[in-house]
Amino acid sequence: MKTLNVALALLTIAAPVAAIVGPPPNQIPLPGLGVAGSVVESPAGCGVLRPATLGAATAQQFRKQSELAADFGLKIYVTQEGWYRVTRDQMVAAGFNPGANFKKLSLYEQGIEQPIVVNSDSIEFYGRRLDTISTGARTYWLRWSEGAANRLPLVKPRPRAPIAESVAFTYEKRERSMFLAAIVNNGDAENYFGPLVWSEPTDQPLHLGNADSGAPGNATLEVTLQGGTDGPHRTAIAFNGQSLGVVTYDNQQQKTFSFAVPHASLGAANSVTFTALGGDDDYSVVASTKLTYQHLLRADSGEFEASLQPGRTVTVGGFTSNAIRAIDVTDAPFEVETGIGPDPAGGYMATFTPSGSGNRVVLVFDDSRILAPAELAANRPSTWSDGKGSADLLIISNSAFIQAASALVPVRKNDGINAAVVDVEDLYDEYNFGVRAPEAIRAFLKNTLQWKTRPRWVLLVGDASIDPRNYMGFGTYDFLPTKLIPTYYLKTACDDWLADADGDGVPDFAIGRLPARTPADAELMFNKITSRGTPSGAWANSVLSVADRPEGYDFAAAADAATSFVPHSMTLQKIEFAQSTDVIPALNQGQLLVDYVGHGTVDLWGLDGVFNSSQAAALTNGNRLPFVVAMNCLNGYFHDLFSYSMAEGLMEAPNGGAVAVWASTTLTEPDGQAVMNRELLSRVFGNITIGEAINQAKRAVDDADTRNSWILFGDPSMTLK
Repeated sequence: MKTLNVALALLTIAAPVAAIVGPPPNQIPLPGLGVAGSVVESPAGCGVLRPATLGAATAQQFRKQSELAADFGLKIYVTQEGWYRVTRDQMVAAGFNPGANFKKLSLYEQGIEQPIVVNSDSIEFYGRRLDTISTGARTYWLRWSEGAANRLPLVKPRPRAPIAESVAFTYEKRERSMFLAAIVNNGDAENYFGPLVWSEPTDQPLHLGNADSGAPGNATLEVTLQGGTDGPHRTAIAFNGQSLGVVTYDNQQQKTFSFAVPHASLGAANSVTFTALGGDDDYSVVASTKLTYQHLLRADSGEFEASLQPGRTVTVGGFTSNAIRAIDVTDAPFEVETGIGPDPAGGYMATFTPSGSGNRVVLVFDDSRILAPAELAANRPSTWSDGKGSADLLIISNSAFIQAASALVPVRKNDGINAAVVDVEDLYDEYNFGVRAPEAIRAFLKNTLQWKTRPRWVLLVGDASIDPRNYMGFGTYDFLPTKLIPTYYLKTACDDWLADADGDGVPDFAIGRLPARTPADAELMFNKITSRGTPSGAWANSVLSVADRPEGYDFAAAADAATSFVPHSMTLQKIEFAQSTDVIPALNQGQLLVDYVGHGTVDLWGLDGVFNSSQAAALTNGNRLPFVVAMNCLNGYFHDLFSYSMAEGLMEAPNGGAVAVWASTTLTEPDGQAVMNRELLSRVFGNITIGEAINQAKRAVDDADTRNSWILFGDPSMTLK
């Protein structure tokens, strides 16, 4: 019910990173995460904003990627734009033997071969980062090649007239220090933002190199602000202490504002100051800051990258080493012949002439700016994309939990269900060019619709996180990504999106999840499922109905309407919080099904918090494990960093708890919940799996938020009896 703890969902501004103290990061590696802190800004000397997302890919690119994923190779994760060197020792340490002849090596990115430089004991190449919700790393694939490999060409253009003393540079800064769950109007964009804008002045530092303070005209400052609270926003903006003006925007609107800034006011250290003028309820955040200015023809810390006119000779000074190269990276990279000489101002300078059509992006660097990859990983060949698979139940797992997940395969085989275990890393490799993203899971499931035996059930094994890239420093827990979708009140997890292969808003598979963070978590939850067998004894014929007190809604009546479908042969016990709060003894005696109807939040049942997730985790009902149906709000908000959800408490209780939980990840109205509850209980006692009964119940509800936000924590191929 949405009236309880609305503050949680409507919380607009999370705690800043500096104020968060949490558990240390887990030790289970997540390859390709690209963690690089919560501040993303243009590196020194880089004056061009390069695409930081995967472009649209052709069928040919996907075919090549399938070939790469099916072969031995090396995945190179790039987290920063620049020139990379990978040595033989690094390759071998990562588990890839490059062989004696490096001339047979080829490099690919998004299924397209990239030009490389081959040395006696290393390769070199130009790499670009990614910046997505799930990762900050772009994946490059190194493999043996049978044919001619692509090598970096050298172009020798004729010198022409020199360009002026400075060129345009663009510096950008994006901070991800605050999570705003209630921003629901930004589509698939992430909900992390930068500094808080409120009544006290907030400074954001900008670090510029070699700004041409004598350049004519003005630099251009662009700030993008995101409204946080309802109502009008008025924000004063200043640059280096000089007022630029006051901007206005409304509610949760995101808006970009541009200002002219004199070049004479630019220095190496600059700051933009934001001050909210709309009173105590005027809160916003900074989404991004961008400054376009004139930059001297000088390297910053050994690097200079700019968009340059072709056919005009350029001389860049300020290098501390004479090992300088110029690489045209506009599209397919090639090296530009470079002359190197002493710089009258000290150090060295490089002279080159860009060639080609249109402006050319040229990266000039000395050996101090040669980068080493953030991470390397040997590829484990996989062929899930070959269309030859066959399974009734797909168990998609993080590799850390595959051993525990494999225990379910023989159990379901005895039930006549053919199960297959899939490493989610293989899906990233085959369906998203080695890049972490929930879209890879959805693409794989879509492909399985063409299998000879089409899967009916999908079980996801691993926790997900609202902070996949660990901006907040709590740890990397995005073992099996979910999809964050906008609902009326907040953006939240939707596993059904992964199972909606054709995009029609209805899942094509019955899907469930076990939110494990450790192998021990996974083993515990799988033991509950695999040891269950056919329930027997008094508890196996007992159903518990729990209803909250009637605050704003008649929960007892809604509970009675749903439990009217309980077979008469079963014992029905009722608890109403208006008269009794003895829910823990009732749970400890064991139940086949527990149906809760009422108020709730992430870790609570009841308007008064009668039952919480800590108590759930301490239950002692042994192997008398119920399927818990939670018809309230937020009990399934499992991907949070700051709380322990009721669903997790029940599933991970070491001495009891539940074998499965069906719960919501957002706030919805109780009317739709009541419809879905009745539909589920009218079906689940029959000859049907709980996952398929859930999908049928969801189809009876008109409200999309109610349908999309309920997640099954458990095995969807399990039957109640």
